[in-house]
Amino acid sequence: MYNVETFWVKRQYSLVVVQTEDVFLKHGSGDNVMNSQGFLIVCLSAFIFYIPVCCFSEVIQFHYPNGALRSEYSQKDGRLEGVCRKYYDNGELKAEENYKNGKLDGMVKKYATTKKIKAEVNFKEGKKEGSAKLYHENSKVKAEGSFKNGKPDGPIKVYNKSGLLTAEGKFKYGKRDGKTTLCYENGTVQTIDTYKDGQRIRRQTYDRKGVLTFEKDYPTGAKR
Repeated sequence: MYNVETFWVKRQYSLVVVQTEDVFLKHGSGDNVMNSQGFLIVCLSAFIFYIPVCCFSEVIQFHYPNGALRSEYSQKDGRLEGVCRKYYDNGELKAEENYKNGKLDGMVKKYATTKKIKAEVNFKEGKKEGSAKLYHENSKVKAEGSFKNGKPDGPIKVYNKSGLLTAEGKFKYGKRDGKTTLCYENGTVQTIDTYKDGQRIRRQTYDRKGVLTFEKDYPTGAKR
């Protein structure tokens, strides 16, 4: 067994709200995922996967300087296989991953130091596939969406700590499609952007009383 930790792979997936106008959030393929007035949604942040690539034993373990177990992996025929786990230096579970033929396959989960789950996303043959969720510290869902063949696909929703919907949108084959809505903290609609094939074709803005204050249509191909 080689006593080295080699070539770590860092992957980030986010379900976040970004309070910045016209900023782009990118998913693993490098494509722009969503931008709307005052927010961005899409799936799953703070996932860090460590994958050793040149170890030859069936079970690999790494430890913290204090001797506590840091991570453990299983191999079959030189490839990661089965459940792999990472731990905090106090021994609490930090993340749990599933591998098949060396690729992420199945549900991947990340936990906070409080033992509560922070995020979970499903994989198939190394790509995000199916459901993905991010959680608040109080265990309520912070954001949820789904992926198909590694790209966001279907509805995506973001909630505050009280469970109130604060933003939602929809993707089709990795592109924004249909209405993307941003809400005020009380749940009333603030902005509605309508997309077609990844391009915004309309924007509507409302005040806190629900009165329409701005509306604009964007011709196909026009600068947004």
